[in-house]
Amino acid sequence: MFSLNQRSQNQRSQKKFGSRCQVKLKKTVTGLDSMVMLAGLFLFLWFYVQPASAEPKRNIVLQWDKLMGGKDEDRGICAQSAVDGGYIIAGDTQSSYMWGHGGFDIYLAKLDAAGRMKWRKTIGNTKDNKVTSVKQTAEGGYIICGTTEAPFARKDLDVYLVKTDAAGIIQWQKTYGGTGEDTGTSVQQTEDGGYIITGTTNSSGAGDTDVYLGLAERKKIQ
Repeated sequence: MFSLNQRSQNQRSQKKFGSRCQVKLKKTVTGLDSMVMLAGLFLFLWFYVQPASAEPKRNIVLQWDKLMGGKDEDRGICAQSAVDGGYIIAGDTQSSYMWGHGGFDIYLAKLDAAGRMKWRKTIGNTKDNKVTSVKQTAEGGYIICGTTEAPFARKDLDVYLVKTDAAGIIQWQKTYGGTGEDTGTSVQQTEDGGYIITGTTNSSGAGDTDVYLGLAERKKIQ
């Protein structure tokens, strides 16, 4: 038989044991809940909060690469796919073998879809002429935007706009600017056949360097 004191002692032992078990169980459950919550948060962030620009992984394989240039400094600046599946490349060149005119010239090259050279041209004068943008026009030619020094420029630097045909032969060229430095950075053909030009200028404006925006209408540039 158990005495009352023994029963009380056993009950006390059971209570203590039960309390320990509850504490451990609560800690285990709480820890498990935290892990589940963290795993759920990770999955949510992975599937739903990825950057908008993220794209599925694709196997990007280099099809071909080419070198163009001579013994002096030659730089590729911009390129665009052409409607015939080839590419138009524009850059700056100092290499004399490129039939340059002096200083830096604008270098224009047309490649086919396999990267084979179809033709190449240089555009410029005895000073520096640099390209920043080339686009194919609606009629199949090319519009080139850049910067030119004197003698084309009015004083220091001017925006330089050149239109060529599909074979890279110059159809017309224009300069825009004031008495300071004016540079062209981008050009886009408009729906009516003109050209919208962006760049920088310190010839006029609020002070120092300002944004330059110009619209060349077709009837005024031909």
